[in-house]
Order: sequence, then structure tokens, then C-alpha cells
Amino acid sequence: MTSARLRSALLVAALVAGMTGCGVMGDDRKEDVTAQLDAVWRAAGFDPDDTTQFGYGFTRRDGTECEDVDPDERWFADRDGKAPAGKVTRERILDGVHSLFEDDGYEVVDYKSSASEQRIVKARNDRFNIEIFVGPAGDTTVRVRMSPCARNLSLDAPDPYVRVDE
Repeated sequence: MTSARLRSALLVAALVAGMTGCGVMGDDRKEDVTAQLDAVWRAAGFDPDDTTQFGYGFTRRDGTECEDVDPDERWFADRDGKAPAGKVTRERILDGVHSLFEDDGYEVVDYKSSASEQRIVKARNDRFNIEIFVGPAGDTTVRVRMSPCARNLSLDAPDPYVRVDE
């Protein structure tokens, strides 16, 4: 293959990768979802470098939550992380994430377990759907999902969690 043909083939491959959610666009999603996870950690009082962040996930999916979204835009990018107990109080964590979500215009619902001291904060806006599980000693798990379908993802929590009206 001549160098001109090779350059043309590489250009076409790069364009196709960008349009299909691979390559550069996928990297942007990973950066965006990771940046949002880091923002939640900072708001909760944790240094993101002191937390454990799990792998990045990206999937394409059809489902009822995406019915009103163009089929080519039915994707989810997600990243989870956890922080150990004893670093930040539960009250500080809950106050911090509520401030972040209020400032950023999220819809927020709080839950508490009827069987333990566990709390859940669920929040969503047009880009992100976030779940935060906080134990009594401040042990925290965060899941950030980014998607054009984020607004449609449920804010419900399973039993034994009950909604807290604060």
C-alpha cells in the first residue's frame, strides 16, 4: 500500500472510530465520568487519590430508559469507587455531596436502611446518575453513570431502604 493510501485508510479508520464511540470519543467519556467521580469524592471530603477507583465501563444498550434517545446515543459509561471508614464522618460526607448536587442542579433522593445504619444518596441530572452508599463510620461507595439516558434512570432504592424526607 502506498503511503498516500495508507494515510487515507488511517484517516477513514480514525473517523469511523470517533463516530462509533471508540477511540477519542470513548476516551472523553472516561475522562468525564472519572472527573465527576473525583468531584463527588472531593465534595464528600475525600482526596480522590486516597480512594480506590475501579475499572471504567462502557456499554451500548437499548432499554425502556432510553426509548426517547436516538439509537446511536444509547450508551452508558460508568465508574465506581470506594473509600474506607474512619477518614471522614458520615455527616460531612452527606452534607458535602448534597451541596455539590444542589449547586449543580441535580434531582436528589435520600434513603436510610430500616435494617442498619446504611444511607444511600441517589442523584441525577441530564448527564449523570450517581449512587452513594455511606456506612455509619464513613465507609463510602460511589457509582457514577454517564449517559444521554441519565435523566431516565431510576432514583428508587431496594428494600430495606426507605426514603428520608429532609
